[in-house]
Amino acid sequence: MTMMETTLCSTDDSTDQNERPTICVIGCGPGGMFFLHALEGQRQEFIKSNNQEALRRFPIVFCFERSGGPGGVWRAKRSHGSDHNTEVHQDVLSTAFEHVFEEEKKTTEEDEMPVIADASNKSKADTTNMYEALWSNGSNQSLEFADYTFDEHFGHALPVFLPRHEILEYFISRCLKRNPAIFDGVNFNTSIEHVEYDDDLQKFRVTIREYNASYTNSTTNVRLFDKCIWAAGENGKVKIPTKMRETIKAQGFRGPMVHSSDSDRFEENVRGKRVLLVGGGYSGEDLALMACKTGAEKVYITSRRESPVVTWTTSWPGNRVEVLAEAQPIGANGPNSIEVQFVLDQGFDTYIPDPDTPNISIDVDTIIFCTGYESNQNMLHPKLTEAFRMEEDTLDLPHDWKPAPNGFDEILGRDVPPGEVRWYHTRQYYRRIYRNCLIDNPNMMFCYGDDFDIPLLGADIVAHLFAKIVTDQVTFPSKEEMLREVEERAIWEVTNLPFIRYDADRNYRMAMIDAYEPKHDELWYKIEDAVDVYMLQRAGELQEEADYPGPRFGTPKTGLTATGKAWIQNYFAVSDDRGKKIEDPEVAEWRTFRDVDDPQRYKSLVTGTPCVPLKKRWMDIDNVYDSDIIRPDDVVVGQDASAIEHKSPETMELTLTCVRSPTGGWTGSKAKGGTCVEWRESPLSVAGEC
Repeated sequence: MTMMETTLCSTDDSTDQNERPTICVIGCGPGGMFFLHALEGQRQEFIKSNNQEALRRFPIVFCFERSGGPGGVWRAKRSHGSDHNTEVHQDVLSTAFEHVFEEEKKTTEEDEMPVIADASNKSKADTTNMYEALWSNGSNQSLEFADYTFDEHFGHALPVFLPRHEILEYFISRCLKRNPAIFDGVNFNTSIEHVEYDDDLQKFRVTIREYNASYTNSTTNVRLFDKCIWAAGENGKVKIPTKMRETIKAQGFRGPMVHSSDSDRFEENVRGKRVLLVGGGYSGEDLALMACKTGAEKVYITSRRESPVVTWTTSWPGNRVEVLAEAQPIGANGPNSIEVQFVLDQGFDTYIPDPDTPNISIDVDTIIFCTGYESNQNMLHPKLTEAFRMEEDTLDLPHDWKPAPNGFDEILGRDVPPGEVRWYHTRQYYRRIYRNCLIDNPNMMFCYGDDFDIPLLGADIVAHLFAKIVTDQVTFPSKEEMLREVEERAIWEVTNLPFIRYDADRNYRMAMIDAYEPKHDELWYKIEDAVDVYMLQRAGELQEEADYPGPRFGTPKTGLTATGKAWIQNYFAVSDDRGKKIEDPEVAEWRTFRDVDDPQRYKSLVTGTPCVPLKKRWMDIDNVYDSDIIRPDDVVVGQDASAIEHKSPETMELTLTCVRSPTGGWTGSKAKGGTCVEWRESPLSVAGEC
């Protein structure tokens, strides 16, 4: 069994390999890709500055990915339409990564294969993938990187929301631009079976399983590494309420019950049917819109939470969606009837039946569990993951603790003594994790960005920090100092941010629920918004420590920068668009939050380029994804000498001519940096220059 190291190598062939630390990277989804990209940036900086000592000690990286190409969960599994939806859109891809999407196509075809029976019960079918027709729920500004902008990649302005395929293409292209061979050394079709730390050797002992091309055979090997980066993703395993599903089936329900990631027969299960989506998060929101587009007769969404994501949307296409908040299905009353129970929030993700609201029955043909995913850390020894299994750990507040004055005092009219305060519900989450590293063993690192509420951009910031750590540019304080800092931060949050205390302190939460009245909504939103600002500032703090490229957000000490404020404005703009009530009944038949009325108020945080409208109504975009849907009509792709004429919408005079290259850039006498911002014959266009 031959393990490949990535092309992030020293230029000095005489280097003693024993002086270079070895790193095992688990996963080549966004986290793994971002780390390889960040580390390659460090290598190029060392070469540019002729830092021979840093190059001599530059890490040797081995990246392992169980699927056939990079992308992780962003790789498509199946689409929502017929079989030809699996076709890969090679016309819009550069030759450099055609093989990546060819592998994605193979993955789709091979998903029909039975699960391989072997000792580890691992197979191709174990990978978790999105469905091809998925679109982003957040604005594209939260997905753009300063070292490879949308203008540079796409060559034109974009709509506010993007389809999955374009996002994955952008991520991969960014990595390939920095190093066209960056994925050549990744060990694809390879699964990490087990990782444990050998205290005597002070190394990680990693069991690796490599599959052959047809997944009919595999070999295992054990290797030692100095450091381990878990980048298997927060969405590594589907999460299904098994007891609920079994109860519903046992009580006679005969319709299909699937997870949101299992979209093989979506159209068959949804068209003309009454559909129940269990879970009101982002996947529930997206699947509800997809069900409306596919022709569902009625869509119900249940969520135990009082204000899940789906409640932020006030108008659904054709008024076909009904949200049942603070509710959960508890059984079946026959082959097509589901009993729904209303619940009361008791804090710490516990709920009890609402004694004042009777159960209801709804007619349902199909149930889709939009219950999300959970991180797959099964390959790690329990000692390496126990820090993440301490959800019931309590935060001990000082005996003389007092909360800072805050807006909730106006609602309660009194101070509420603290009750049990849970670590997990602060925004530190885990008492033994510091900068995404295990405090007990900082060589065990976890590359994820969910803690900042900006998962992808957050993961990229963490990846850049890790690149600094493994090249000895960032050092950690002592174990005692790390523990103390994490605890002090958690106490500060509970003291100064009442919404975090609301999440973490059950006494406070119940007092707030009892005192709440609708007139408090504006104050409530203001206090909740303060947490969004704080989380962005926490990400900004890591930006500073990692010397992250591009504009910074600001920190809790400095406040938000102009970029940070613009990010918050974009974030709130999405909320505004979700909350718009549509009065015109004809418009209400088709409008979704992705049909943004004023896309130009969304601007790139890096280039300032404003967004443009979708070329057609989102409900009219076919599920067989057409990559031209995000391109202006006057952009021609894939023709070496296709001249594009750009005219001012005011004068209709020819202003410039550029040529779109097959690899996505622009050439021409007036082109700047391979990017062209074009005039378009539309009143919504913004003047630009090449």
